[in-house]
Amino acid sequence: MTPEQICSAALIDLGGQPITTFTQSTIAITAGTLYPLERAKVMRAKPWTFLRLVAKSNKTGTETEGFTLPNRFFFPANFIRLWEVTDMSNCRIEYELGSAGILYARPESIMLTYSHDLAEEFWPDWFNELMVAAMKGRLAYAQTNSRTMTAQCKEEYEYALRTYAGIEATEHEAEEFGRSSDWLGVR
Repeated sequence: MTPEQICSAALIDLGGQPITTFTQSTIAITAGTLYPLERAKVMRAKPWTFLRLVAKSNKTGTETEGFTLPNRFFFPANFIRLWEVTDMSNCRIEYELGSAGILYARPESIMLTYSHDLAEEFWPDWFNELMVAAMKGRLAYAQTNSRTMTAQCKEEYEYALRTYAGIEATEHEAEEFGRSSDWLGVR
């Protein structure tokens, strides 16, 4: 599904008209404004297996800008949330977060477990459904002017989030799905 199709499905579920572009109406403009924010929130919500990557990172310098750990690393370009930092033996290590996209650690090589950005065309169907539920919660008041409907749609999204997270946890138990991160990374 495209972003417009996801928002259109949410609007139809709310009793509205479908949209084909984010510029065709006031509600379409609202959807186009809210969609990137909601997309980022849902993608960062859990360590979804289809978004999670593990990558080796070598130090890029030793300019520590006042940080106590000696080696500087950059996050990958497609990074959206950090889940874990380990040494090459897969042991968790101490790290410090610098300015946007920079991390400091003691080892000269580290492993990053992170979520990456992925275009909608590569999302599984269940994640598209989750995004439709999330957008319903975001667009409900703008479409219906009902606080009750908005609260109900947000509850439906939270239920869908818990359900899909539970399925992921069942299917990927060995990966400790849902372990909390020390930090919510921002790309």
